[in-house]
Amino acid sequence: MRSVGVRELKSCLSKYLKLVKNGEVIVITDHNKIVAEIRQPTKVASEDNSSKQKIEAYLDKLKNEGKLNKASRSYSLVDSFKPTRKLLTSYKWKDIYSKLREDRF
Repeated sequence: MRSVGVRELKSCLSKYLKLVKNGEVIVITDHNKIVAEIRQPTKVASEDNSSKQKIEAYLDKLKNEGKLNKASRSYSLVDSFKPTRKLLTSYKWKDIYSKLREDRF
C-alpha cells in the first residue's frame, strides 16, 4: 500500500494508475488526512446479457454499505454543450502560415 498526496497524484496520475493495474493499493491524502483509496475493482459480471443488471446490483450493494456514492444525473454536461458557431474549414492554413513567417526570410 502506498500513500500519495493530491498534488503528487495529479502530477503523476499515469504512474500511479500503472501501479494500481499491477495490484497496488494507493491511499490519497490531503494535508496528511486520508481522503480516498484507489484499487483495482473486483470482477463483477461475466459476458452475458444480464451483465449490466449484475453491475447495477453490485453498485447498489456498495451504495447500501456506504462504500459508494452513485452519480445523480444520467447524462454528461459535455453532451449539452453545442458549438456557438460553425467551424470554418475553408482556410488554407499553409498560406496563412507562410504569411506569418514572411518576415523571417
